[in-house]
Amino acid sequence: MTFRRTFRQAGLACALGALTAGCASFMDPGGPAPAAEAATTDSAADPALVAASLSAAEAAAASPLVDASAPEQPQGFRSILGRVTSWFTGEEERPVMNLPRLSSVEGVLYEIEVKGLEEGDAAENARIKGLIEAATRLYRMQDRPPASLPLLRRRAEADKEIIERILKSEGYYKGLAEVRIYADGRAPDEEAAPQTGYDLLLERERERAEAEQPQPDLRPLAVIEVEKGPLFLIEKHDFVFTPPPSEAEILWAMEEAEAQRHVGGPARGAEVAGAESRLVGTFQNSGNPWAKQSGREAEADWDDDRLRVTTDVSPGPYAVYGETTVSGLTSVEPDYVLQFPTWAEGHPVSRAEIAEVGRELTASRLFKAVSLRIAEDPPEAQYVVAPVSIEVEEAPHRTIGGGVKYSTVDGPGARVFWQHRNLLGRGEQFGVTLDGSLKKQSLDLTFRKPRFYHRNRDLAAELEIYHEDTDAYEAFAAEGGVGISQILTEHWRGSAGLAFEVARVEPPNAPHEWSYLLGAPVSLSFDDTNDLLDPTRGFRLGVAATPWGGVYKGDATAFLSTDATASAYYAVDSDGRFVLAGRLRGAAIFAGGPDKVPPTRQLYMGGGGSLRGYSLKFANPLDANGDPVGGLTLGEAALELRAKVTENIGVVPFVEAGIVGRDLFSDFDDIRFSAGLGLRYYTAIGPIRLDVAVPLDPRPQDDRYQLYFSIGQAF
Repeated sequence: MTFRRTFRQAGLACALGALTAGCASFMDPGGPAPAAEAATTDSAADPALVAASLSAAEAAAASPLVDASAPEQPQGFRSILGRVTSWFTGEEERPVMNLPRLSSVEGVLYEIEVKGLEEGDAAENARIKGLIEAATRLYRMQDRPPASLPLLRRRAEADKEIIERILKSEGYYKGLAEVRIYADGRAPDEEAAPQTGYDLLLERERERAEAEQPQPDLRPLAVIEVEKGPLFLIEKHDFVFTPPPSEAEILWAMEEAEAQRHVGGPARGAEVAGAESRLVGTFQNSGNPWAKQSGREAEADWDDDRLRVTTDVSPGPYAVYGETTVSGLTSVEPDYVLQFPTWAEGHPVSRAEIAEVGRELTASRLFKAVSLRIAEDPPEAQYVVAPVSIEVEEAPHRTIGGGVKYSTVDGPGARVFWQHRNLLGRGEQFGVTLDGSLKKQSLDLTFRKPRFYHRNRDLAAELEIYHEDTDAYEAFAAEGGVGISQILTEHWRGSAGLAFEVARVEPPNAPHEWSYLLGAPVSLSFDDTNDLLDPTRGFRLGVAATPWGGVYKGDATAFLSTDATASAYYAVDSDGRFVLAGRLRGAAIFAGGPDKVPPTRQLYMGGGGSLRGYSLKFANPLDANGDPVGGLTLGEAALELRAKVTENIGVVPFVEAGIVGRDLFSDFDDIRFSAGLGLRYYTAIGPIRLDVAVPLDPRPQDDRYQLYFSIGQAF
């Protein structure tokens, strides 16, 4: 006779054996789950099969046993009153009597060992062990040792049920666990053989010898013994719709959500819950915003190790967008906010679309609180026109700030900036920046108008007036331009515009010259990294080209500047604590010769953003006086290992190489190399960087080392 266990959810919750990576009872937020019903072959349902939507950590935290370390216990009436109060409030747990400690520190320090996960799928066993470490109190509270050995045993007893729920969450519904505490720190592998009289004499002599030696604090051992049992498989997963939509809608939603892809696989709670979530989400994002899961029934076949699941889904009424209104504005124009919604009245309501618009409004930095709402409860109708309410609270729109920097290249420096993020009422950004160091002083004015006739297009303008004094030249210049940039896809962005430069340039040991240039820069970039300032995975690619024309040294000139960069980031470990980062750059200027290109537009290498270890723009070829000269070709490569020592501290060894050619096609005989070590302090806004680099093949004119200090990774 087939042995089955059946679990039902009557509108609120049902059992399915610890579905999800957590482990407690699988329930909807509406109320407590009813008791699981047993099939006719059972006398009672197995309470361990009550499923849970709680995470493993939440389930452990919900345990009625709470550990507390109490160095000393109050005596008499206070002791009784304290224990009675703790019992009713559940705030902490104290020993019933003053038991002697096994350690000289405050609490019983202990070790943990997991057995039973040595064979089978290594990845599966590692995942189960990871869940045990995340959920059990023995692991989570190991740095808060209990006050006595009995309290340690109570902590272990509470973990037994949690571990069995973890096994069920991974599809091992017959899984068992035992947690044993060995006070002497040793777990016997097998039963001890009977001892002879001679053995007893030897044992007593050993004990006498050990007693004469200084004894360290005892460290009890907690042994978690796991017996997974067979892995259950999902035989089928049916969905029942109330009220039922058309067969075509059901078929489309099931295929769109891939609601059956887990059938035939392991009966993991996360797989079942994921299928339900995908299906409900498909309805919520295609015109049924009030769709929800309304029940679940699961049947476990104990003989065949199979699980059958039936989930009830309530699609709710079909809804289309109604009027969209905005409230809470003070200085932002309402029509600008109404440019953010991507929907039109009469289109099907999508909760994902509403959430995405909310994220875009938050990312605009105009608001400190954003809320988009439709009616919380579905109206009593089959077809609903749903108005959308946008409620916002504006953030301050002006920012002033500054910072300091230092490098052996530029010396000390300072930066002060002011920004207005809502200049004309529609999110226009205007900024003024003063930046100064020993080598360069600049005034920078920027303007950006977002959503310029397209939700993904920005208009930007910039003007920079600066003085720069380097080993390669001294320049007084003004440059700037205006252009548009547009997000083409999720990862691709393009830009185009017009640029100008007016410069008075004085090379070393030569008279000054004037240049007047107009250009038309275009660029295309790709970025799928996971972080702007500190990526741990992904790629970045960028290509740019600018045709220039104008007057230099009193003669007409024209040339084409091109530049291409690529960087890649690879996390060696799953936590991203060790990251390999590499960068390549190649640039070329197509001109009639170096004398046709102003020094400010030629190619240079060296400095914190280029070849570290060399002074700014000093890694180029040198003239007879030891001064760098610009080039028409450039190649660079860099490799870093970014290693986190702690959560906030990291070290970065790196090597770099590069070459600048005076002619368009160089023979690459003069490649420069450098190496260094960096220190990183990780903050919420990005890593603070301190790098020390040295040239590996220094020339007599090169410095012995360079020091760089800034925010963000080098690339």
